[in-house]
Amino acid sequence: MAANSSHHESFSELHELSRAVSKTIHEFSFDDGHINGFDKGFNVSSNYKAEKSNLEKQLQDIEKEVTSLEHELECQRATGTLDTEDVNKLRSLLGKDPEDEDYYGPHKEEIGGITKKLDLLAKVTGISFTGCRCSLTKFESRNTERKYIIDGNTYGLNFQLEFNVIERQVAETLTNAYITALTIAVDEVVIDELESLICRCEDNNAVNQFLRTFSNFANWFSQRQKAFLHFKDKYPDRVDLTQGQYGSVMQFSDPENRGVIWTVSWNMLITVTGDVTPDIELFVKAPAQMIDMDDDAVLRQTPEKFCSLLQHFGIEQAIDTIIRITSS
Repeated sequence: MAANSSHHESFSELHELSRAVSKTIHEFSFDDGHINGFDKGFNVSSNYKAEKSNLEKQLQDIEKEVTSLEHELECQRATGTLDTEDVNKLRSLLGKDPEDEDYYGPHKEEIGGITKKLDLLAKVTGISFTGCRCSLTKFESRNTERKYIIDGNTYGLNFQLEFNVIERQVAETLTNAYITALTIAVDEVVIDELESLICRCEDNNAVNQFLRTFSNFANWFSQRQKAFLHFKDKYPDRVDLTQGQYGSVMQFSDPENRGVIWTVSWNMLITVTGDVTPDIELFVKAPAQMIDMDDDAVLRQTPEKFCSLLQHFGIEQAIDTIIRITSS
């Protein structure tokens, strides 16, 4: 705290000195046509020019130091943000209880407001942000660049966004900001299904589109996982999750007749605009001899009947009905 105060005082003093020197040099200005009063006081124009050159050099040195201090102060403000877990650990080491009334000191009201907004965001969108790190990578008078690393999760799936934010002042009261160098990381179990989305969003630096699409995808992904696990628990002898609990395929068959295998394929269709819809199909695999004996084409028509069940009764009831019918 003392170091920041010292830097701030030095910064202010240098600004005052810089303005004073600039004013002095301005007052001493002259043209080649005549010598002003200052020249007459010295009586020698060459001496005046030497003095003015010296003052200009001092001003340049001071301006460089001011710019350096501005950069240092900006770095102190912008670099490093502790997430909630880090803050709690630090407070615990200091013997502070998060439930204490003065836990956050003078910033309690501000932090409380931010927390409420984040909670509301999580309820509305399903997205929870768990960490944010920021570092200043470039600082100029009209051009600032910061690097962000943001962690979060939605419906049990984790993500990490890394990108740069460039701010350029284009007018006295107008600053344009835009995102560059976006990279996206997600849980390994969904990389294959989201590969196209990630590439498209990274190419276009589309943070908002990724978050909205990822949240919708994660919601359907969670529903698929819960449904498959539900049927595996309900029909342990009939249902087989060949790709594991996170896979997009569930197979089932009659324990007394393993010749016919029924496969539910549940994929997610993601449009270029970020909309996500489930694509659920039923496939039948049976011996050729059995297919030849199926004069009424019952096996071939079952996938079509399944689609009709989906439309009228929903996903869970449609799958449950097919499993019971094919195992009776």
